[in-house]
Amino acid sequence: MYENTEDYKQVTLGLATLTLIDAKKLYDIAGCRNAVDLFCGAGGLSHGLEMAGIKILLANDNFKQACTTYRNNHPGTLLIDGDINDENTRAKIFKSLNGKEIDLICGGPPCQGVSVEVEYLFDDPRNSLFKMFVEIVKSINPKYFLMENVEGLLTLNEGRTYNSIVQYFEEIGYDVKGYKLLAAEYGVPQKRNRVFIYGILKEINISPTQLLPERYFEEEDNQMRLLKKDRKKQRFVSVKEALSDLPKIDMDGGEEILRSRIEKLTSYQMLMKEIVDFEEFFKLRSLELES
Repeated sequence: MYENTEDYKQVTLGLATLTLIDAKKLYDIAGCRNAVDLFCGAGGLSHGLEMAGIKILLANDNFKQACTTYRNNHPGTLLIDGDINDENTRAKIFKSLNGKEIDLICGGPPCQGVSVEVEYLFDDPRNSLFKMFVEIVKSINPKYFLMENVEGLLTLNEGRTYNSIVQYFEEIGYDVKGYKLLAAEYGVPQKRNRVFIYGILKEINISPTQLLPERYFEEEDNQMRLLKKDRKKQRFVSVKEALSDLPKIDMDGGEEILRSRIEKLTSYQMLMKEIVDFEEFFKLRSLELES
């Protein structure tokens, strides 16, 4: 446990944490005001959405340690911990959401099967969690859904698995589009590709491309161009920029409270601690890169 004047928070460095700069599109363009986060883990996706102004009404996961972290960071969210394959867990979810109009359901269910046709997609036991995600979306019928997965989903089984997923969601009334996004291009200090699949009810006159995040960061090879005064992008955020404020501890050092006074935070750390907003962060970081 960490304790200092800045108060550490456990936050998952997932792609969604900095997509808050364009999760704002879900708030501003799509009108999303609330969300349900399935397979929530430690809460990275929830955190990004909350920073964009979207309230997380309910979350679910089956990993005990992740649920503990989630509860610490999201005390205002109802967390239902349990296997979503279990009928009792799903019953709790539906009961808790009964009568509520849900704007967004998001999550990252595994989908590892190699079924060719949509009618066989759910027959593969490896797709059981994905099946539960789809069934909950179908039952609750939110205005939007956002599904995260590994980059290989787009090419798995020569693309037929992805096409089957799109076909199924289209059959239950959604316009669907998947994109491969590189985390580092959106401010996360991690060169990791993830696939995000956007779904929008067909009667809503918004295209998934309107909600696609904009790239704010590029490889360091472009640094000289990026240092021009008219630059619109910056080089990738480094791990040091993100984690240099953490106290040094010994491996297996126990759970004692540590105190750490940080003389100066990086602009990224200030953003993560919500001391500054994204526009202020971007300006401050420009000065850091020029110094």
